[in-house]
Amino acid sequence: MQSASRLPLTSVRKPAKSEFPEYLYEVSVKYNQARYATSTSIQQARTRATAADSAEAERPNRVARRGAGATNAVRRLS
Repeated sequence: MQSASRLPLTSVRKPAKSEFPEYLYEVSVKYNQARYATSTSIQQARTRATAADSAEAERPNRVARRGAGATNAVRRLS
C-alpha cells in the first residue's frame, strides 16, 4: 500500500473511526480513477505515435517532419 502522501488525490482528509471503511472506499475509487486516466492517456499517446510512425514508414522518400524519433522508426522498419 502506498503512503497517503504519494496518492494522486486532490485532498486527503482524516476520517472518523466509524466511517473508516467508507473512507477507504472513497480513496481507492479516486486512486483507481487517476490510474485509469493516466494509463488511458499513455495508451492513446502510444497509439498516435505508432500510427504516425507507420504513416512515415509508408513514405520513406519523404523527409520526416516529427524529429529524430520518426526517422529512427523509419530506419528500423525499412
